[in-house]
Amino acid sequence: MRVILLVLAMAVAALAPTGAFAAGALGTKRVSAALDFAILIPPFIRARLGAPPAQLVLGAEDRDRGSIEQSTALDITCNGPHGLDLSVAFDARLVARVEIVVAGRRFEVSDPSGSVRIEMGRLGHTRLPVTYRIYLARGLPEGQYRWPVAIQVAGNDP
Repeated sequence: MRVILLVLAMAVAALAPTGAFAAGALGTKRVSAALDFAILIPPFIRARLGAPPAQLVLGAEDRDRGSIEQSTALDITCNGPHGLDLSVAFDARLVARVEIVVAGRRFEVSDPSGSVRIEMGRLGHTRLPVTYRIYLARGLPEGQYRWPVAIQVAGNDP
């Protein structure tokens, strides 16, 4: 029984922190130090927009209305107050302007390439609805066209 207690006491003593010792002309001194550390996670944002359709199929009803609406979603993961840069480019032969609605906020791009900044705040991980309305160029005949609008999303720091 004593042997077991002695082995157990030695195991506990081996796990205990020890200080440093220094010996000199004046005797032995004990020295100890504390170590503090912090884990720093830098701010980040990841944003991904759903893929657009491959083609624009323009019917008589779309042409008469003058616009087509497309919906998708924006997946965002961030750990701080961030914004998004939404870059929009469109084929001016087919499109007059694009109106984008992200989480209820409306933006309009009337130049063939442009961007808008969207302040997002602290979101964590969320999926935001995105709708864009494509206003068609005048006199566009019915038919199938390559998808005329490209949207890219980039996250940035505040």
